[in-house]
Parts: sequence; C-alpha cells; structure tokens
Amino acid sequence: MFFESFGVPADKLFFAPYAVDNTRHAEAIRVRSSQRGAELHVRILFVGKLIEKKRPMDLLQAFHKLQRKSPDSTTELWFVGSGIQQSDLEAYVFENDLQGVTFWGFQNQTRLPHFYSNADIFVLPSGYGETWGLVVNEAMCHGKPIIVSDLVGCGADLVTESNGFRFPHKDVHRLAEYLDKLIRDSELRSHLGRESFRIIQGYSAEVSAKNIANAVIKVAGSGDNFSG
Repeated sequence: MFFESFGVPADKLFFAPYAVDNTRHAEAIRVRSSQRGAELHVRILFVGKLIEKKRPMDLLQAFHKLQRKSPDSTTELWFVGSGIQQSDLEAYVFENDLQGVTFWGFQNQTRLPHFYSNADIFVLPSGYGETWGLVVNEAMCHGKPIIVSDLVGCGADLVTESNGFRFPHKDVHRLAEYLDKLIRDSELRSHLGRESFRIIQGYSAEVSAKNIANAVIKVAGSGDNFSG
C-alpha cells in the first residue's frame, strides 16, 4: 500500500516480507504444550531494550491499573531486556508494591524462545522510531495474541482484529483495557494466538527468497532495465 500510494504499478511490486527464522522456534512450541497445560495464571511479555522509544513504562502502568482493579490477580508481567529505564521501572514496582513483575535482563537469542513459549500475551507499546519490531514476528511464531501501539511499524501488516489489538500511542488506559480483555478470556487468547501463527507463516525467509527470485525472473524476461 505504501508504494502504491506513490503511484507504483501493482505489477512492479513483489511481496518480500521482513522475517525472522520461523523454524527456530518450532521446538520451543512443542515444549510449551507439554509444560504449561496445568498453569492457571497469565503471563504478559515484553521483549526489547528498556528505553524511552520502547515505552516499557506504559506497559508497567497499565499492569498497575489491572492490579488496582483486581488485587488478588495472579497475572504476571515479564520484562526481557536491559536498558537505561530499568532503574525507573524497578523503582515504580517498589513504590507501588506491585506483585508479579520480573526483570529478566538481557537474554541471548538462543534463550528467547523459552520466554515466548512461557508467555500468554505479547505487548510492544513502542513510540516513534519503531520502524518494524521483529519481536512481534517471533511472538507470533509461538502463537501469541499481540498488542502493539499504533506507532509500531509492523502493526499495519501483522496485527489485526483477528490476532490482537492496536492501541493509540501513550494511551495507558486503552492498553489496560485490552490486557484485561485477554486476561479474562482464555478462549479469545487461544483464538487470536492461532491466527497469529497462521499469519506469520506468510512472513518467512523462504517466502521472501521465493518472491525475490520471481521478481528477478520477471524483470529479466521483460527486458526492463533499472540501472538508470
């Protein structure tokens, strides 16, 4: 749609999705199905640098709203990543006596499937400058319902009503509402998660490579010259 808005003809466009290695997460998905079946609490996951652009404080404040509304809730919030805002986030947790918040710090890529597998909801509340957000791709590989702000670049492509929610940038109240909706409805979480997994199958390195090859073949066959 972006290129079409500038007048590029549809027959000049080839879909080459921004992708992660989807297959790397397959084993972790199988492990989750055998380990988490009996767990009753819900885990919310954030993965990324703890910096202003990612707006982790928005998520923490939304979680705080949920705890005020349901003080006996067993819902957990996991932050995976490190950054300059971590001390502020930890201070907020301490000052407001929040329960269930864990800071896991920086994790190697090989460890990330463990966190995706053991979460139930994935949130990326980023502000300006989040041009895509590959962590959303990764979470969708694990069949998670997704919540992103309307400034997260991948939102328009990957997050629809069929697999999650998009909330207005900085709107902590709306973010809390969407979290509450998912926490209370396990069937909805399962449905949205299945849709996330289905959607992300079309966003793989294999799909990208195939379509780039098709573009090269078409251009070579048409005699078009883009060398200028």
